[in-house]
Amino acid sequence: AELAELVVPGLQVDGEEARASALIAAMRQLIDDLELPATLAAAGVSAADLEMLAKDAMEQQRLLVNNPRDVSYEDALGIYQAAYGEYS
Repeated sequence: AELAELVVPGLQVDGEEARASALIAAMRQLIDDLELPATLAAAGVSAADLEMLAKDAMEQQRLLVNNPRDVSYEDALGIYQAAYGEYS
């Protein structure tokens, strides 16, 4: 939500959820416009690598300590699994 106004200049929406939704829509449009791979699968990542990626993410303590929420291995794996799947 904090980045929305930087990515979507002149954004005129109220509320954190609306700003976050506007940012997501803008990023999806950018992905489509630039024809970038929108999922880990489309980027060539193997499903077999998701557990390793989640494990490696848990070792990035300098990033995890600044995260506003605690992240467990299961959380990280779920994020990678979601990013691996179908783009919509």
